[in-house]
Amino acid sequence: MQPEQQLTPVSLHRSTQKNHITPEMKTADRNIREKNYIVRTFETIKNIGTSEIKDEALAANVMMTNTLSFTFGALLLILAPVVILLTQKASVFIALSVEFIVNALVLVLNHHRRHTLASLVLYFLQTIVIIYFGILFGKQVQLLFMLTFLIFINYLIFSNRWIRWIGFLFALATLCLLRIAYAAEWFTPIPLTHTIAGIIETLIIVVVLVVAIVCVSKPYEENIRNNLVLKRANEFKRIFVSQVTHEIRTPLSSIYAIAQLLKKECKQNPHLNEAESLINQQLVACNNARIIINNVLDFALIESGHMETPDEENIILQEFMEKVIAVNKVIAHTRNINLQLSIEHMPEIIKTDPLKLSQILTNLLVNAIKYGEKESTVTVSILGSFDHWLIQVSNQGPDIPPEKQQAIFEPYVTDKGKYVEGTGLGLSIVKSKVETLSGQVSVESRDHLTTFTVILPLEEGRLQDVVREETPASNTAVLNGLHILLAEDNELYAKLVARFLRKIGCLVTIAANGAEAIRQMTIRTPDIILMDAQMPEMDGLEALTHIRASSQYQHIPVIIASANTFTNAQDAFMNAGADAFIEKPVNFAELQQLLHRYASQDISPTARNVR
Repeated sequence: MQPEQQLTPVSLHRSTQKNHITPEMKTADRNIREKNYIVRTFETIKNIGTSEIKDEALAANVMMTNTLSFTFGALLLILAPVVILLTQKASVFIALSVEFIVNALVLVLNHHRRHTLASLVLYFLQTIVIIYFGILFGKQVQLLFMLTFLIFINYLIFSNRWIRWIGFLFALATLCLLRIAYAAEWFTPIPLTHTIAGIIETLIIVVVLVVAIVCVSKPYEENIRNNLVLKRANEFKRIFVSQVTHEIRTPLSSIYAIAQLLKKECKQNPHLNEAESLINQQLVACNNARIIINNVLDFALIESGHMETPDEENIILQEFMEKVIAVNKVIAHTRNINLQLSIEHMPEIIKTDPLKLSQILTNLLVNAIKYGEKESTVTVSILGSFDHWLIQVSNQGPDIPPEKQQAIFEPYVTDKGKYVEGTGLGLSIVKSKVETLSGQVSVESRDHLTTFTVILPLEEGRLQDVVREETPASNTAVLNGLHILLAEDNELYAKLVARFLRKIGCLVTIAANGAEAIRQMTIRTPDIILMDAQMPEMDGLEALTHIRASSQYQHIPVIIASANTFTNAQDAFMNAGADAFIEKPVNFAELQQLLHRYASQDISPTARNVR
């Protein structure tokens, strides 16, 4: 025997709720379910034949074709009986029936993935229908404006340029033909009263308006809304990637600094020679990580829609290329790969964007070393030809299949089966940077030889316009007693940089942020300020603005160290009065070079203003 069920307050409340469902609530619920069913049905018809399409543009064309076919079919079911009753002609009934059947065939063709044929059937069916009824009704019903609307539809359902041109010319020829037929009175239209002709013309206008709203206006509004959402998402992603990579650079900077200090110790202490090879490998790993981080940041900026512009300078080509190759020789040495450079028919000085050119060459070299055979040779050939010049980077290794040679310039394409894994962004960024410099990049791979060719416009520069970098002296006497104010919020990294600076004879004062750096300046005026860009309480840009606004401190050289290597970030600091910008992780050799430069010159406020 079942125990008697006791009604709790909750169950009593639910029972009371069920008893209070009104007829209006039931009707509203039924209406919502019917509306949802209609929406789901329309979405199902709209997406017929798109399940396996990877190309978003093609999928959009197929969905537009399905939407138009469904809309035309629905309008035929609603409006065709009215036209048939008004005209009472068998020719009208037969034509509209055939149109409905053929129009439904469009959805069947898309279902069987005959997408181009489905679009052609839809377009030319409507064109033929306009011709037929244009002849049948004559000038009594204005159908010519329908052809104009059809030309617009032509660009919504066809992605192939030649098919669009054929559709456009066919519609234009139909328009001309009907105009001539009306003028010459080639055909005798069926008789219609003014009232019936007016009703049919009104129905045609309704068809055009409905198709315009359903198939054009609504997708256009959705597209605008989606673009705004996508733009916002890309911007959030760029900010997120920037923050994450900045956090990665912080420990990487410390690791790189330790490796450089150990390298210096190895040179001074013969007992540490055995550890030097391990330290070199650590430096290579740090350099690889830096390249990957830079590529991720660059790609995030590209995806956010940022348009880059070249920042051209005059460079000595031989020196520039040798410097880039020297950096990558350390990486090549880990796989016993030799790097060779040859330059032919090139001016000594060229005008280009050195940062983007360095990124192009570095990524091509890293790719060639990564996929080249061990103990082989990677060659970099520079060749001038009239108004353009070529960079060819070749390596020996497995051929790239012809079907993959274009895909490798797309993002995230990489071969995980090779020696070194990567993000698959390097060649995509090469393509982006090359196009920014108004150039082209291509690849040829056969007989175990792969060659990437970059073609860039050639502009000869002038020697007097070259900004030369001073080479630091072999001794550090010029730096002895030089007071450096180091503003860095990461305590470990600040200690490592300070240790290096003291080893080369500098006196160092450490500040944890920009505000503390300004306070330290009032206690003792530094000779040079080395400042991080991103710090709590007061960042580098704000602190720099305060320094340049002070007549007492505006003469002090300021070197900004930052993980943000984007051109706009550098420009912001340089415009605010920074003397130099150095990338994190900081290369101590480059830092020492900068210190030599500013230790040996006196920058007065007057000189700074004309700089």
